[in-house]
Amino acid sequence: MQVSSWAAPFVFSSAAVFATGTAPGAETAALDLACADRGEMTERLREGFGEAQTGLGLVNSAQVLEIWSSDETGTWTILMTDIDGQSCLVAAGESWKTVPASTAVKGKPA
Repeated sequence: MQVSSWAAPFVFSSAAVFATGTAPGAETAALDLACADRGEMTERLREGFGEAQTGLGLVNSAQVLEIWSSDETGTWTILMTDIDGQSCLVAAGESWKTVPASTAVKGKPA
């Protein structure tokens, strides 16, 4: 999977934090790079990649998972947004295709 150039440092720095544990200071620095004001993040997704919000779900009483994607550019991004308006990049990539609801797999969620 190829990650968009602006998103790569965010994705990989966050992954490194979760993979390596809790080194004092290192965790904070990596997580700061992966998060920003929701308005800033979504503006970059709209203007830089032509993405629009295509899905969302409540994670808990304080967080929403957002899916942003573009069939035209083929890019996609997953954000986790908290009640304070802070969004963190969870993952990003290419080759996005929207699947029509009529062809989606039906059944109970995992």
